[in-house]
Amino acid sequence: MTYTMKTFHLSFSLFALLFIFGANTQEVHAQSRQKVEKIKQDAKTAKAEFLESDWRMEKHFKNAYGYVIFPNVGKGAIGIGGAAGNGVAYEGGKEIGMAKLTQLSIGFQWGGQAYREIIFFEDEDAMDRFKQN
Repeated sequence: MTYTMKTFHLSFSLFALLFIFGANTQEVHAQSRQKVEKIKQDAKTAKAEFLESDWRMEKHFKNAYGYVIFPNVGKGAIGIGGAAGNGVAYEGGKEIGMAKLTQLSIGFQWGGQAYREIIFFEDEDAMDRFKQN
């Protein structure tokens, strides 16, 4: 591969990364109040739908020290992939704040998907590690 081709591939890869993540550079705390309220409502809906589809999840919600619900995570890739979503953090069953999920992956991949995700924290130490990051 010539120097020009290497430069082109590097430039294209950097452009692709910027394109994938450029639209998602706004921090959670800088979001509009309306968007935050929508995320909170979507998280409540997602929890209800998780419990409706599998009633046994109730014990996880009751026994967890805390949890985070990401009601809509978007994932897409063309060689280089990324995923991002915003969610709501709960401790002791009470809302304590907003959370942001991001992911970068490299390898053979193509396409996109949207999904919901819950992360349960077993104890205070696990929840504190999450809050610090």
